[in-house]
Amino acid sequence: MKPYKSKTKIEQIVADLLGVLENPEAARDFHLPNQKARLNEKTEQRSSNDGLLTLRYGRLELIPPKPGGNWPVIDAGERVLIKVNGKRIVSPTIVKNIAEVEIEILHEPPHSSFNVELSQDEMEVILQTIFIHGKTFDLINMEPQNRLKVLVELTESTRPEPIEEKLVYLKLKELGVVDINTEAIRKACNNCISSKTIVAEGTPAIPPVNGWVQYLFDKDERLCKAIGEEESIDFFDKGEVNSVEAGQVLAVLHPPIFGKPGLTVKGNIVFPPEPKTMEIQVGKGVKISDDGQAAIATLNGRPTRTGRDNVISVISQLVISGNVDIDTGHIRFKGDVIVLGNVTEGLVVEAGGQVQIYGSVHQAKIYGEAGVSVKKGLIGGIVCAGGEAARYRRILPKLEKIAKSLEAVVKAFGQVKNNPRFSTDDLKVKGEGALIKLILEMRFPQMEKILHEIKQLCLDEENDQGVAKVIDLMNLKFIGLGPLAIKSINEVENFQVFIERVIETIRISVDIPANVTVGYCQNSQVEATGDVLILKEGMYHSKIFAGGQISIRSICRGGELYAQKKVTAKELGSETGAQTLVGVDEQGKIKAECIFPGVLLRFGTTLMKNQDMLKKVEMHFQNGFIKNSY
Repeated sequence: MKPYKSKTKIEQIVADLLGVLENPEAARDFHLPNQKARLNEKTEQRSSNDGLLTLRYGRLELIPPKPGGNWPVIDAGERVLIKVNGKRIVSPTIVKNIAEVEIEILHEPPHSSFNVELSQDEMEVILQTIFIHGKTFDLINMEPQNRLKVLVELTESTRPEPIEEKLVYLKLKELGVVDINTEAIRKACNNCISSKTIVAEGTPAIPPVNGWVQYLFDKDERLCKAIGEEESIDFFDKGEVNSVEAGQVLAVLHPPIFGKPGLTVKGNIVFPPEPKTMEIQVGKGVKISDDGQAAIATLNGRPTRTGRDNVISVISQLVISGNVDIDTGHIRFKGDVIVLGNVTEGLVVEAGGQVQIYGSVHQAKIYGEAGVSVKKGLIGGIVCAGGEAARYRRILPKLEKIAKSLEAVVKAFGQVKNNPRFSTDDLKVKGEGALIKLILEMRFPQMEKILHEIKQLCLDEENDQGVAKVIDLMNLKFIGLGPLAIKSINEVENFQVFIERVIETIRISVDIPANVTVGYCQNSQVEATGDVLILKEGMYHSKIFAGGQISIRSICRGGELYAQKKVTAKELGSETGAQTLVGVDEQGKIKAECIFPGVLLRFGTTLMKNQDMLKKVEMHFQNGFIKNSY
């Protein structure tokens, strides 16, 4: 709505009307708005005759109107009380006799008060203090005017009085408060500044900690590792498939922790709530420990948590519905791996259990701790069954020789050093390495050859970071001038301990034979702690090593076969003389329907080259000779 422009004029008319109502004698001077135009001329003529009021140093003076003039009007400003004839005026009022007028200044006295608030939980008391400064005013001198509004000005501000502390204590006592902060009360009552201050606090109850389950495995399907600056990037490596081993702790139960009671400001005890207890929920492949505080995997496989109760299970099989290729990346899993398609070039499948591949393997690597099965062909790939034992079984006899040699070096060093006829002065000058070098050259000259043979066998394992790395270091330490850099015989003992631990690891794995079954094999390498079975077309120019038997239901053309117990094949070698080596231990057997000329047969360390076409043979070693059982 548009504001009315003459609002102030209307307010003035209303004020005049109220003044007339209070003082009927002034009615003759009051004119309604519609009469104003007619009376303007008369009003202007009377204005110089109007009466006046003056205020000087607190005294009111009246100048009566001249004939035809208006009596003056008085009004009260802020902090002013005016009485006319003993009655307080609330609007402008005509004054004819100043003796009837009383003017009173409304000063503001200082104020001090307080309030005490107890919180609903009785854990806190707040003291609210209110301090208001007093104000003293004086009348403002006013010049003579027909309409006088009495105004005042501030002349002095008065500081409020402090609050009596005992009054606060009495109030706190009424509320039953026992634990009081006296210093806070003193400051709040005496600083004369309005404030809210905590003057009493209870001791909160320490809340309990609920029991909870700490899961020690990742929920992600793949676990990616960080790549160092110097490491090459393998674009096939998309992270290891999340898996665990049997016996691995998957979750730990943390028991609840009880809270501690508190006290209110009234001294009442506040008891904390009871903590919640938790239980580990397990499914297939997981068991609860005897003390009920942990979940332990009973199978190798992928750990999962399902449902609202987070039931922990272990899935023992990983099934790849298609091929293992660039889309899947390498597959590394601690349980069984089933591949329904092929494994393509450059990929790796590694399982802590068995690997079953329903297609073929092309230029790829397959490792299965519990065994490997390739339904179709293995072309240019590597298959290994049985873990570390399968990889390093061939070097086991040579490692045993190295371990015995190092043990003998340590023993010989001690004997020479402690011999009364041996002067230790040379060791102080040249170091212990000089004596170690002398012992190696005199008693163990074959060590260089054995280390070289181990190194060559390790080269078959691409990117080998285990034994080969140590063998390189041993070549530097024990061959040529290397021993001179040895500062102490303890270095030799450290190498001896390492080799013995490797031997122990291989022997333990050998006790659990893992087999390999392949449809056919071409230009590949197969190693197994157990048996190797080649079906269908047979084996071509490949290397096969078995801790048990090798059975080839078809032909073997070129390559190397070595089995601890027995090698069986339909044909060994070829008419074109493909280089073929077949070996077994001294107690082993070699059986074939046909062995072509040129095939090398080895029983233990005894090697024989077949010169004739042999039919239906079963070879064995007896009394230093290779004989045919047929």
